[in-house]
Amino acid sequence: MKAPFKGIILLACIILPCLSIAQKKPDSKGVDQRPDLTISKEGPRVAYLPRPIVYKMIIANNGEGPAKAVELVDTLPPNLDYVASKPQGIFLKAPDGGTGATVTWQFGEIPPKGKIEIELTLRAKSLGRCRNSVKLLSKTTEPPYIPPLEAFAELEILGLPAMHINTYDTEDPVQVGKTTIYVVETRNEGTAPCTGINMWCIIPEEMEFVKAEGPKESWKFEKRLVLFNTVPVLAPGEKLVYTIHCKATKPGSARHTAILKYGSSPNQVGKN
Repeated sequence: MKAPFKGIILLACIILPCLSIAQKKPDSKGVDQRPDLTISKEGPRVAYLPRPIVYKMIIANNGEGPAKAVELVDTLPPNLDYVASKPQGIFLKAPDGGTGATVTWQFGEIPPKGKIEIELTLRAKSLGRCRNSVKLLSKTTEPPYIPPLEAFAELEILGLPAMHINTYDTEDPVQVGKTTIYVVETRNEGTAPCTGINMWCIIPEEMEFVKAEGPKESWKFEKRLVLFNTVPVLAPGEKLVYTIHCKATKPGSARHTAILKYGSSPNQVGKN
């Protein structure tokens, strides 16, 4: 019978690092075969209601492996409406008319060093600041894991005044010695208040000025010009009415001209 061994047993172990395929997937030459995705979003920082807004998004695969089952989802803020996209995305309205409308694109595979450009056209529908965000993720169940990415663009939506002018006369033609009334209407058809509204009218030589009426009580007449007092502000959708009473003094083709000027810039609208 052998005597029991009373020495010391030594064990030698070699511990090898084990990387998951999601961390490293080298080819036969040791080159990392993972995809490397980036997403960017570019667009204007200021837009005007209700003009269209165009965003450009770029998905780039800077890696050595393909990116599979890629999905891009753009979430619209409540003050932007969807118009169109290239390539065509799938637009889903917000549930129950709330917030969270989306545009989605599906891409089966983005090859190594590949790039996809997307153009998204939206329209401003209300004033204010907003953020338009887009998320990029992979739906594949195969390794390697591709983390989700996000990009966004900030936007401020402003309004613009837009004045429309129209004029007509109550008697046309009018007999010599009789009176007609020139009516001038101007409306703010824009999306922002209009300020500093000035109206003046040119009386034709065939007519004699009698009197005038306008939004402000006072006016003055000089050298065949009727000058109305300045109206400080006109809100969107509101209108002003001016009337000029004239008597025909001689036959001919009398042309009445109304000129509107508004704002601090030289905006001017004329109507014969």
